[in-house]
Amino acid sequence: MVLNCKYILCSMIIGETKTLNYRNLDKIIFTGHDMEIYQAIKYSIEKYGKTDPEVIIARVPHLEDELYKVMDLSVSGDNLQEFIDSVYNTQLKTRFKTLINKKIGSNVEIEILGMMKELENLVKETCDSEDYNKKGVELFTEILEEIDTEVEEKDIIETGFSNLDNIINLEKGDLWLIAARASMGKSVFMMNLAKNFAKKNKKVKVLSLEMKAVALQKRVVSCISGVSLNKIINKKNMQYLTEQEKDDICKVNTIADYVLANIDYYDKAGATIDDVETQIKLASSQGCEVVLIDYAQFITSNKQYQTETLRIADIVKRIKVAGRENNVLTILLAQVSRAVEGRADRRPIMSDLDGSSELEKTSDIISFIYRDDYYNDDSEYKGLMEIITRKQRNGALGTSFLRFFADIQRINDYTTKV
Repeated sequence: MVLNCKYILCSMIIGETKTLNYRNLDKIIFTGHDMEIYQAIKYSIEKYGKTDPEVIIARVPHLEDELYKVMDLSVSGDNLQEFIDSVYNTQLKTRFKTLINKKIGSNVEIEILGMMKELENLVKETCDSEDYNKKGVELFTEILEEIDTEVEEKDIIETGFSNLDNIINLEKGDLWLIAARASMGKSVFMMNLAKNFAKKNKKVKVLSLEMKAVALQKRVVSCISGVSLNKIINKKNMQYLTEQEKDDICKVNTIADYVLANIDYYDKAGATIDDVETQIKLASSQGCEVVLIDYAQFITSNKQYQTETLRIADIVKRIKVAGRENNVLTILLAQVSRAVEGRADRRPIMSDLDGSSELEKTSDIISFIYRDDYYNDDSEYKGLMEIITRKQRNGALGTSFLRFFADIQRINDYTTKV
């Protein structure tokens, strides 16, 4: 049985744990709601000398249902140290493998001695000194053997943005959820991803539930040609095209043709989740490696749900299953709630997602798009788009900066460190 952090939380609550002095407990990485629950447990122990469910619920009342699910795992409080050791070793192995896979995915030339040194440093950080040598040898051997068998099978899909590829690792079967407020550039980012994938001769399927396919194609032409989208989509403005811009559009036809040939579109208005599942299966049968969906809130369902949160959660789960069953990378766009507008820092966080708990469980990677100059005219980040990765099942978290050109629908790498 693969153990996770919830087993530790359950064991601490059921067993009425009276201390935090368990080996490696302080090194366990709790995330999302698990982190909030752990902090509540820690508060209960430090203030009252034991874990008290009533105290814990009072600290995180918004997670009461989640807490009851954790306590229903039917585990013993006597096995807490066993659970901690199991989760700790799993997380340590994941960190090792992420360190190596990140370098492989970024096409960085790897020196064996240099890599071993990095692994050694990581072991020293995470292992007690008395078991460092034993733990180090065991982990080096076990992990390198696993990676040796996995690397050949690994098919890393690069976004075409080196700043982003240095953080995220995309594979077929993954679900990458990308969310933002309106007007942040979700559709522009999606089409730049599609263009980059297509230029690498990967077949891509775009399910556009918000706008027609021809509108997206014009965005790609604008991006490649460098001619303002406003001149391309507005017939009245086309008369103001300069001779150079006309030449640029003519020259881009050859490039756009082979790029657009690798991008297939589906733009049925009112598409249901059944339609989306069918399109993912069809895309896979046609050799597509990536399916991009714009966006979650536009997907309808014939099923009745008590709340919008439950509807979105079910839709995302079904998309995840369809992508994995058909072995395609699925990229799903989504809106975040208006809650961000009421904060001083409007960068979205996990709780801004509708049904954040379920979406966090389902998605392999969750990133948010943010543009500071949308809100602040005098922003020091003018012209920059931030891709903030807050969840990655097998990789790092962090922010990637990209250069955003709204008028020509183009996104480029940003080379200067912010």
